[in-house]
Order: sequence, then C-alpha cells, then structure tokens
Amino acid sequence: MRRLSSVLLQAVESASIALATLLLTLVPAFVAYAAGGFAMPIAVPWRIAVDAWMLGHGVDVGIAFGDAAVAAVGTDAAAAPFVIGVGAWGIGLATILLAVRSGMRLARTAEPAWGLVGGAVATGALGFVLALSAQHESAAPNLVHAAVGPAVCMLIGLVIGAAWESRDLVGDAAGWLAIDAATVPLVRAALRAGLATVAAFVGLGAVLLGVALIVRQADVILLFEALQPDHLGVVVLWLVQLALLPTAVIWSTSWMLGPGFALGAGSSVSPLGTDLGPVPTLPLLGAIVPGVQPWSLIVAVVPLVAAMGIGALVRQRSTLTHWWQSAIVAVGGGLVAGLVLGGLAAAASGGMGPGRLDVAGPTWWLVGAVGAGIAALGLAVGLLAGNAPDVEEPEEGADVDTADLDVAVLAAAARARDAEASATTETSDAVAEPAWVPAASAADPDAQPTEPVAPLASEPESASADPDAQETAPIAPLADDAADDEASDRR
Repeated sequence: MRRLSSVLLQAVESASIALATLLLTLVPAFVAYAAGGFAMPIAVPWRIAVDAWMLGHGVDVGIAFGDAAVAAVGTDAAAAPFVIGVGAWGIGLATILLAVRSGMRLARTAEPAWGLVGGAVATGALGFVLALSAQHESAAPNLVHAAVGPAVCMLIGLVIGAAWESRDLVGDAAGWLAIDAATVPLVRAALRAGLATVAAFVGLGAVLLGVALIVRQADVILLFEALQPDHLGVVVLWLVQLALLPTAVIWSTSWMLGPGFALGAGSSVSPLGTDLGPVPTLPLLGAIVPGVQPWSLIVAVVPLVAAMGIGALVRQRSTLTHWWQSAIVAVGGGLVAGLVLGGLAAAASGGMGPGRLDVAGPTWWLVGAVGAGIAALGLAVGLLAGNAPDVEEPEEGADVDTADLDVAVLAAAARARDAEASATTETSDAVAEPAWVPAASAADPDAQPTEPVAPLASEPESASADPDAQETAPIAPLADDAADDEASDRR
C-alpha cells in the first residue's frame, strides 16, 4: 500500500509539473490568438503551443510546408518534408528545475525508487497524449519521442534532486556494488572534478555568447529588422530566442573548446574559421564571428586554464596523498566531463529547416572527446602542481638516510628539539631557586645575606602514629637586627 501511494503521489506531482511548463508556451500562443481577433480555429494555437513544448523536451517535429509557405521560403528544398530537431531547451530546463525540487521531497519518502518510476511513466503518458492531440499534416510531433523525451527530462530532474538530498550517492552505490571503501574518495573526487569542469566550461560559453552579442549588436539588429515583426511578433520572437538560449550556450561552448558547430550541411563555425551558407533569419545567429579573429586562439586556451584552477581547488578539498591518486582523479574527471559534454552537444544538435539546414549543431562525439582531453590535462596539472612527494616513514629501529628526507622537515624537527630542551632548562632553574627570601636583604643591598631555611621535612609515619610523641614547633627564621637598625638610621 505504501509503495502504491508513493507511485500515485509522484505521478500526480510529475504530471502537474509537465502541465505547468506547458503554460510557458500555451499562454503566448493564446495571447497571439486573441490579438489576431480570433480569426483562426482555436486548435491552431493549441498545436503551436504543444509543438513548442515538444521541441523543448527533445522531441522531433515533422514539418510539411504548403505551396504558399514554400514560395515564402524561396527554396525548392522547402517543398519536401523535413524535421526540426534542435531543442528549445529553455522550456525543458524549466521542467528539470521543477523536477529537482520534487526529487528532493521524493528522497525523504519510504519508496523513492518506485516514485521515480511513477513520475517518469506519468510524464511519458502525458507527452504521448499531448502529441496525439497536436497531430496535423503540416506539423506532427514524433509519437515515440513524445513518450520518451519528456519522461527523460523529468527523470533527470528527479534523480538530481534525490541525489542532492541524499548527499552520499557514491557511498551508497559503492555499498550496493561491493566496491572497496578505499576507492570511494577517488570516485567522489573524480565526479566532483568532472562536474565542476563541465559547469566552468558551460559558464564560460555563456559569457562568450553574451560578449559576442554585445560586440556584434549591429548584425543582430540588422537581422531583427529584416524580419519586420509587429508588436506581437516582437514578443513571440523574444520568447522563441529565450527558449533557444540554452542551445546557443552549448554551441558557444563547443566553439570555445575547438570543435565548433555546423549551421547547415558542409558549413563550419570554429576558432579556425567560419564557412557558412544561407542561414535562418534569427537575430541570435548574429553573434557568429566571421572568419578568423586574432583573439580566437587565445579564447581556446581559456578552458585549459579553467580546468587547471578546478584541479587546484579539488586538490585542496580532498585527501590525495599519492601522485597516482591525483592522476586517477584527473583521468576520471576528464571522462566524466567528456560524457556530460557529449550528451549536452547531442541534445543541442538536430535539424533547423529544410534542405541543407537538416544538419545543425556540434558533433557530439567530437565535443566529448576534445572536452575530455582538455579537462583531463588541466585537472592533472592542477592536481599535481601542489602535490608533495611521497615520504615513507621508516620502520622502528631502522637506519634513516637523511639524504632522502626533506630539509624543511629536518629543520622543523631540530627546532622542536631545541624548544623542548630550552623548556626543560627553564623548568629546572625555576625549581632550583630558593622558595623564600628575607624581605630585609631584598630591601638593603649592604645587608649580609642569610641562608634560607629549608622547609621542614614531613613528620615520619612512626611519629604521627605514636600518640605519646611530643610535638615540635617549626623554627622561625632569625631576624637580622643589625640590618634593620642600619636601614632605620639611613631612612
């Protein structure tokens, strides 16, 4: 019963998250429908909203232009059906973020694994139903992709949230797989280094895209004016580019790493040069740098420097005591970074239009391979740069060869021995000083010194045990009368 309730609750919550993100496309579509005077059938804005939601979750949408649309595009290739596969991941990113919050709550339930299954199945079923409702001869979402894409996005968010809440996913997996406990810190460090490197690369790609849009704002404005949109078209165009912004960030990251991306069959955009044909009239594409710029190769070095910095940070936060451990973490972090970057590049690739535009985006395996190499090299330099040489402690009774020891270690040990000897000398001097000094001799330098009276030894046990033994009073020190009189006369 508990398992069934966990599945049902998570299924309802996941379906609610999917419908909430559908509003991101549904509201603008119906606003445009109302602004147009309700001139078109109400099913048109619904299909447009669902198609945009599908693209945001990695679903391919088949397009078939009519005669009027083919004439407007101006190319014979538009007459043949084509597929739009470049994801508008701004919408899918909203689903993943909301699912992360749900996954954190799911991790605190009794049956989290079954909750993951319920959430993924419910989202996939909802995507399939929405795709069925949006089928049309001019635009039709792929039904199989519609059942898989939204479910995968929901599952990714739920797993990230559950893993973040548990905080020791690596340790739990090691226990399930019976992995040696000594390797768990290395795996954890490699995951931390790889994911941090991916975050740094993508963040630098976003910064590069922002700088390119600012520097090349004149070309962006020209592309915008070529579209000649009305007031409603400006809002729709802004929403479309906002949904495509995560994809553009991945393209910028791929350009920074070196492989670049394609914008049509036979085209190439990379730091080594730009070779483009006809491209869609989208203002966001105005950020593409033409030709080879003097600073292009300098920008390509930035990811390596970032990976080196992350390696140094991981070295400070981990307990890597041997150089080979640092090497393992560097290689493992590079593999993690390569896999994640390859997956992101694959998600940001697909068709953008008819004909040669059927190929767009980076080559995922090339981005993964280059990203893994840069990450592994940078992490290795950062991890090994501050790694002290291994010093094996000698066995007890064995001869120590001082030539193999660190000079700083020997100097520190010598200072410690000197400090200990000095403390012992001061302690012995303090014990040797007399416990009592007469006040008169301290006041008068001419007074004759008197020997201090040693304290009486404790009474023997036999005396304290004998009740008839006579008590003896302690002998008081004799006062120096002559010294007192002479001090009085001087005063």
